[in-house]
Amino acid sequence: MSIVCVGGMESAELVELISNSPFAVNKPGARTLLPDFLMTVPSPSESMYVFERSKHYTSEEPHKVGGWKSAARIPGGLNRQAVRFIAEVLYRELFREIRESRSWTYGVDTDAWFLGDFWEFTIDCGDLPIDVLDQVEDVVGGIITSLGNQAHLFEQQRHRALTKTLMVDLSCSQFCGDVVNTLTRRQRIISLAEYREELEKVTMDDIRDVLDWLRREQRWTLIVKP
Repeated sequence: MSIVCVGGMESAELVELISNSPFAVNKPGARTLLPDFLMTVPSPSESMYVFERSKHYTSEEPHKVGGWKSAARIPGGLNRQAVRFIAEVLYRELFREIRESRSWTYGVDTDAWFLGDFWEFTIDCGDLPIDVLDQVEDVVGGIITSLGNQAHLFEQQRHRALTKTLMVDLSCSQFCGDVVNTLTRRQRIISLAEYREELEKVTMDDIRDVLDWLRREQRWTLIVKP
């Protein structure tokens, strides 16, 4: 059980209050155990699907752009902070390469959604010029492969994440959102010290374990063409 106390109450007062509440009553039974998360997931039955708009509907104006999106399942038992680190670092590297260097699109995004047994990790590049659609996989795949040898990028992300924990959340909106997410995923509220310890413990081996699930053969990719 986790308790969050907001205000000027002394610790002795809090202990007395809890001692006289239903929280202090002994209850027979056994605690529900947390599930053991998966450490592996099957590869997708297909790795790519090409959707051609013209085969399904017509429009007065010809389509001048296409889209590229790729999704992977990452086992839920892998280091959760490593997954988040990769989502942030990969986004910045994709933006730098695809938006700033190549000027292909503004619409670059990465997301990691925890679904219990596994994470759904997505890479989205929307509104791409038609003539570059077949080049995106090589660019994305090359960046993913390179991240395993770029420890400095993850040290920078670790510093950002640790610094963020020291920022004042006057409205408590971030705190409330984090509490809900933590209860959903861990069935308890973790302390800030525990969270920071998790960030500190992420290693490059953890990073590489997650990156292994983002290889081309582990992803399902949708290419949208006119």
